[in-house]
Amino acid sequence: MGRSQSLDEYYLDAREIIFRGADAVPDLIALLNDPRITTHENRSVMMSPARSLVVGELAERLLQEITGTLPPRSGGRSDPAVFRSWLEKSHRLGEEQALAESVFQWEDGKIKYINEDTSACSWNTFFGLAWSLLDLP
Repeated sequence: MGRSQSLDEYYLDAREIIFRGADAVPDLIALLNDPRITTHENRSVMMSPARSLVVGELAERLLQEITGTLPPRSGGRSDPAVFRSWLEKSHRLGEEQALAESVFQWEDGKIKYINEDTSACSWNTFFGLAWSLLDLP
């Protein structure tokens, strides 16, 4: 959240970008290495001090929300190839199917695992997909 921006304004701005879905991905990929400092902060946790986020870090977070991909376990930055691969898959299969494959792991025709880190904004965009996966009588 920016110092001069309320929490609600921050989430509305992020949501607007996330709702663009795959259309926003190329622009966000182009920003991944942008070192400009923003007014958004990464709050202090344990012994780590608070610090300002750079544009590239914000772009990465938005890409993770849109694509349903997880941050690297190493704690480092995501490889842009992950997002490019997702974008290519979304062009081949459709955005909803590409998101479903990022979020769900299937076994024997049933959902075995759900990536719960996926944004509520992404799910609002693809609510029809989630609803269609329910096998209701």
